[in-house]
Amino acid sequence: MSKHAADLFRENVRAVMEDRELTITELAVKVGTSRPGMSRILAGYDGVTIDRAERIARALKVPLSDLFLENLAHAS
Repeated sequence: MSKHAADLFRENVRAVMEDRELTITELAVKVGTSRPGMSRILAGYDGVTIDRAERIARALKVPLSDLFLENLAHAS
């Protein structure tokens, strides 16, 4: 069974952050949001808009589509 797109997105963002040793605070600054806001997105408490997802992808320097791949988190 495939995972929900939001779950894949969060897992992949965390995987890229871990690979690059990037903190939630550092990512939040790059995205232009607060640390608590970014934390809520990554915890699944808040949804993410397409605009915010694009900003996160740009901040991580990965294509947005990569953040929805089922195997990205396991490939890093």
